[in-house]
Amino acid sequence: MKARVIWAWLSCSLLLSGIPVQSENWLESVEVDQTVYFLFSSPARIERFDMSSNSFLAPVALPGAPSDLAADSSGLYVNNGASVYRYDLNVDNPEFRFVAPSSVQEIALTQNHIIALHGNDDLLSAVKTTGQIVQSLDFWYPMQGLSADPQLPRIFACTKQSYPPDIVSILIGEDGVFGVQNDSPYHGETRSASETFVKPGSGTVFDNGGTRFTGDLVLAGGLGGRVDHVAFLADGVIASRASSVVWFDDELLEVGEVVPSQPSRSVSV
Repeated sequence: MKARVIWAWLSCSLLLSGIPVQSENWLESVEVDQTVYFLFSSPARIERFDMSSNSFLAPVALPGAPSDLAADSSGLYVNNGASVYRYDLNVDNPEFRFVAPSSVQEIALTQNHIIALHGNDDLLSAVKTTGQIVQSLDFWYPMQGLSADPQLPRIFACTKQSYPPDIVSILIGEDGVFGVQNDSPYHGETRSASETFVKPGSGTVFDNGGTRFTGDLVLAGGLGGRVDHVAFLADGVIASRASSVVWFDDELLEVGEVVPSQPSRSVSV
């Protein structure tokens, strides 16, 4: 299977078909419908790269000091302190959604809800279309590196400020109400990690330690070492490391590798 692959260097250089474009570091990158969105803090803005035309689109300035960005076909969701806003996919028509009880650190999305991590270990759910807050809970393990599988729906995260390190999951109901926080049985047996990456609908999640788990947090193989970012194909996985971009099949057997001229940080397909 052929795929167009784009990877981003640490300086936000984009390399596709050998064409580099330079900018400074970014906070977060997401891809929706062949457009990669990069969130910057200073000055606050979103830059976009169109994978179809192999070119940057005009940057869009943002107010305040955003810290995270999440996106799907319904739009872009960006925080400004404790407030969260929705933009359309052209980064236009901002709509206020909600104010969290404390500053928002991370955002993830399910099919119908915005999930916001605020404070150290408080998780909030709000209705995507209205911003109505459903619930805000203080969980046992402080979390970082949120991701969500909209089709389960289930939230994943790495533990924070705890030893041994672990991965946790939380089911979320159709009404946006959280279930219990479950941890894996492997406490400290896998590499420590700070980010999670879900392959939607597959029932599997990776962390940036390079470990794959099932949705029930059972070990399911690994990528042979730490990774910076993971992107998914229908029949495989592409992982970005500082020194290389590696293509794996569904059995996590390596089938290809590219070595960029500069360290890579994220990958999209």
